[in-house]
Amino acid sequence: MRAQNSLTPVLIGFDARSMIAPEALWNQERRETYLLRPELPIPMSLDDWGWPSVLDDVWEKMPGWLGHNMPLWEELDQLQTVLSSEVCDSVDPYWLVAFTVMVDAKSIDRIRETEYKSVGDNEAPPRLFPTKPPDIQHGWTFLGYDVADGSISGLSNCGYTEEDDPPKLRREWGPKLNGYGLLMDLQDAVEFTAFTDERVKEHAPFFIYGIWLIEKVEGMRG
Repeated sequence: MRAQNSLTPVLIGFDARSMIAPEALWNQERRETYLLRPELPIPMSLDDWGWPSVLDDVWEKMPGWLGHNMPLWEELDQLQTVLSSEVCDSVDPYWLVAFTVMVDAKSIDRIRETEYKSVGDNEAPPRLFPTKPPDIQHGWTFLGYDVADGSISGLSNCGYTEEDDPPKLRREWGPKLNGYGLLMDLQDAVEFTAFTDERVKEHAPFFIYGIWLIEKVEGMRG
């Protein structure tokens, strides 16, 4: 029997992520280097480098304060207001998503130990501040778990070397990933987190993030 754990989700923010995979980014070479399931069209992730926001091109027009877990938005209503404004008169189809981090007493201690050692937002661990809404809402759909250090995904942005034996890792972990490139089983995510902490020590500690679909939006092209 697999060990039970006491991890619970804490909502940390929202974003609007593009549903068109950037060809220049996810070419075949990069897929083979970074993904455990290279055939998937869009590897979804907390990491906005691999799964970009539709607001990336208009970032300079954004409000001065979005939230404690940049580039995530702390207030869903604020994000939706911007998405419906003239700022977004030309955007790709996107999914409006929410992100949670799985925490227990041990992981909260890890967050507190590392949050003041970070250099810049992109290296920050998750920060546990209230969001609006404060909790997962009825009607949201769970997409799966990512494993990341606060911004960089251990699933899709920490390249696998020959020493890692990618074919073996794909045989072991590929079947545990869903069609979004995410882990569906929490215990698998716990085990992959421990594996990635050891494999990619320079970015440890890693945390488990849940991704939730709020709404699918067709987008507009100006």
